[in-house]
Amino acid sequence: MADQDEFGYDSTENAGENAETSEQDDNLLDEGDQTEEQYFVEEERRVREYHPNETSGEVETGKIAPLIERLVITVIGVKNVAAMDFNGKSDPFIKVFFGGEEKQTKKQKDTLNAEYNEMFIFDRETSLDESEPVQSGTVIESEKEFKLELWDYDTIGDNDQIGQVVIPTEEFLNKQQKKTFIFKGVDKLYGQNVGEVDIEVLYEKSG
Repeated sequence: MADQDEFGYDSTENAGENAETSEQDDNLLDEGDQTEEQYFVEEERRVREYHPNETSGEVETGKIAPLIERLVITVIGVKNVAAMDFNGKSDPFIKVFFGGEEKQTKKQKDTLNAEYNEMFIFDRETSLDESEPVQSGTVIESEKEFKLELWDYDTIGDNDQIGQVVIPTEEFLNKQQKKTFIFKGVDKLYGQNVGEVDIEVLYEKSG
């Protein structure tokens, strides 16, 4: 027979309910402890993400600011171009390459000395995939050079490349300068001086 208190309630049933309530309270405490642990784990992750130097040498997923580059180049003109046509002239134009992008000047007919005065702007932004593990101290490599190619335009058939020159970007970093560079021949003109190009260049980068 169940024990009843002075108010007529079953004290045995009440004890069971109290035990169940106590167990639920314990569970709530455990859940609270787990949430607190998760909080500190999250805080540590944030420190590792925004202060990578504090975890030097460890592989982690972090945010690295994108590298932003700008190359501003004005192709002023070219002189002493190698003759590619039967009339002793060429129809020169120049291609400019930077960061996987290509631009070119207009064509000049029947001349070995051409003026262009054309400005080209290359904007390049490079970032790392934030879902990939990143080694502390990782940096994004900038473009170290740009390339100019000298071409002869042909109305019939393919255009002929005359020469090319590869130019380091760093010498123009935050310094706008005018310079003259020598085109070196390709194919049958390999190794020969095939023209001189005058350019004005400014290179900037951040990140």
